[in-house]
Amino acid sequence: MPLPLKVLIVDDSAQDAELLAVALKRAGFEPEWQRVEEEAEFLRELDAHPDLILSDYRMPKFGGPRALALFNQSGLEIPFIIVSGTIGEETAVEAIKQGAADYLLKDRLARLGPAIHQALERSRGRRERKDAENALRETEGRLRLFSENSPAVIFMKDVEGRYLLVNRLFERQFGLARGNVLGKKDADIFPVAQAQAFQDSDRHVIQSGSLLQFEEDAQTASGRQTSIVSKFPLRDGEGRITGICGIATDITERKRVEAELLATRTTLQTLFDSAPVAIVGLDLEGRIMKWNACAFRIFGWTEAEVLGQVCPTFPTARTDEFRALIARVVREGPQTGMLIRQRTRGGATIQVGLSASPIRDLSGHVSGVMAIFEDLSEYRRLEGQIRQAQKLEALGTMAAGLAHDFNNILGAIRGYTEIARMILVENPPVHEHLGAVLKATERAAHLVKQMLTFSRQQPQELRPVRLAPVVTEALQLLRATVPASIEFEASLAADTPTVLADTTQIHQVLMNLGTNAWHAMKDRPGRLRVTLERCAVDAALAATQRRLRPGLYARITVSDTGCGMDEATQRRMFEPFFTTKGPGEGTGLGLAVVHGIMENHDGAITVYSQPGEGTVFHLYFPAYGGDLAETATEPPAPRPR
Repeated sequence: MPLPLKVLIVDDSAQDAELLAVALKRAGFEPEWQRVEEEAEFLRELDAHPDLILSDYRMPKFGGPRALALFNQSGLEIPFIIVSGTIGEETAVEAIKQGAADYLLKDRLARLGPAIHQALERSRGRRERKDAENALRETEGRLRLFSENSPAVIFMKDVEGRYLLVNRLFERQFGLARGNVLGKKDADIFPVAQAQAFQDSDRHVIQSGSLLQFEEDAQTASGRQTSIVSKFPLRDGEGRITGICGIATDITERKRVEAELLATRTTLQTLFDSAPVAIVGLDLEGRIMKWNACAFRIFGWTEAEVLGQVCPTFPTARTDEFRALIARVVREGPQTGMLIRQRTRGGATIQVGLSASPIRDLSGHVSGVMAIFEDLSEYRRLEGQIRQAQKLEALGTMAAGLAHDFNNILGAIRGYTEIARMILVENPPVHEHLGAVLKATERAAHLVKQMLTFSRQQPQELRPVRLAPVVTEALQLLRATVPASIEFEASLAADTPTVLADTTQIHQVLMNLGTNAWHAMKDRPGRLRVTLERCAVDAALAATQRRLRPGLYARITVSDTGCGMDEATQRRMFEPFFTTKGPGEGTGLGLAVVHGIMENHDGAITVYSQPGEGTVFHLYFPAYGGDLAETATEPPAPRPR
């Protein structure tokens, strides 16, 4: 079985140190080694009491002779062996005279094992002789000196429980003078409960004759204190128990620090799991060591399923690419701004942003990589919404300019036509034709009004209203215009909140949407459904629409079972003059006007549609003075049936 060995290696070459460690293992040792190359490091590691020192002789910062001199000053009884690439015989002999146990050349390490065994044996013999000498010279004064300067409370009692010895720390901790303690029992100087606890542990040690270690709380002069207590029996030359010795180490501060560390670790873990991005810790082979909650939400695998595996979000064919990325991070440092496609557990492919940084251990070596994945799918969708809004805003500006100019032209046409009619009142045929011109200008003026509504420049009158009566009135007119082949349904909740609205424009919205739904179901039976309900918009839903904010809303839903719309049509449906209808069936301003009216009302409009599955429009009107505390969870959005 390998012999454990704590080794301090003094060498400026990490590679040479590794070779020494390998040679130690081959020689039958199990080395726990530390390499140093500077004097301060050497002195610090000497305090850790290694079992063996292997030192190079010549180094740029710190050489073997200086290390040997410092070692001799330390008084440690351990082997110090010179292991050098080049060392003359005279130099080696001088090093041994100075206290080195042996010397070896680095290219002849086969002799390292026997040399260490011999040196350890000699050191052990010296230590045993020194220990025997120290034991003979040890006196009660030395023991008292030790106890007086101990960082732990030390006390001795006889078998009756009377104190024979207490150290200075015992006095300070309990606020008791030594003269008031020696010769007395616990019951004479401590509260009843505390004295009883002390006596119970003493009795256990005496009866069992063995060491007892435990954690104990005691009331001290400075307050409640937690200590690790060790009690063991004292025996005479014939082995009889003559008393007990106790050592108590204060761990109150340690317990406090441990509690803080636990709280910090818990906080860090909470932050790790609460991060809005996927954080994945990887070793240098690409195997997963950490996997946070967001990684599960984005990719679908639990941490238990992926630990120890190569990142499953990469297709097998790209595993080598992932390892190449890890190598680049190790070689060059953090890598940011990468856009890649990843696979989810469900088989979907999503676009993510990837940043990766090296993870370093306490010695500064890169031990792994921390990869951060950010799902960009939602950002892409929001970017599309913003682009659409910007396009509609630009179109609205253009439409407003055209409408104003066109209105001026219409004014001139209307004025001159009226004058002509007055002049030609005696000429009925011409008078009639001029009347037709005036009717055409009226239709053109109505078109201008729609354009101004789309561009949000049409005057409006917003006032607090309940939508139910407004919707009911509009539906009566709509029902009269819908063919009998279309089934008409309406559901108006009574608890919808008050909103700020222009009732005329609400009529216009419902008529436009109803007419569009009718045209979508024109040549076949279908169902047109209109609902009014109270709903609460939460942060998740508000994040999907730029004009929605969390809060209470009244929602109107208009759905049909018509032909539906494809994605290309949905991208353009709010553009003015865009229409899928045939010539003479519409101007293409209906949905543009609906969009403008919803913007005027500080509301939002969402659309769900699939070809052949119909269309659902949701109109959100913010509550006027609504009490958000009374809001309920938003009901699920209806889908075409």
